[in-house]
Amino acid sequence: MCECLDQVNEKLSEQNTILDYSFLADNPRAIIATCKIESRKKLGPIKLFAAFCPFCGVKYEEENE
Repeated sequence: MCECLDQVNEKLSEQNTILDYSFLADNPRAIIATCKIESRKKLGPIKLFAAFCPFCGVKYEEENE
C-alpha cells in the first residue's frame, strides 16, 4: 500500500484543503468526485472509488485479499 493519500493531504493542508477518501475494509481509497448533470432529477451523483492510486499508479488491495 502506498502512502500517497497521507503525503498529498500533508501538502494540501498548507492550503486548508484535504482529499476526500474512504476506508473500505481498512483499505483507504481515493474517491473520484462526481456531480449531478441536471439538478431537477431525483437521482444523485454516485461515488466512484479508484482501483489504483491516482498519484503513483499502485493498485489498491482487493477487499477480500
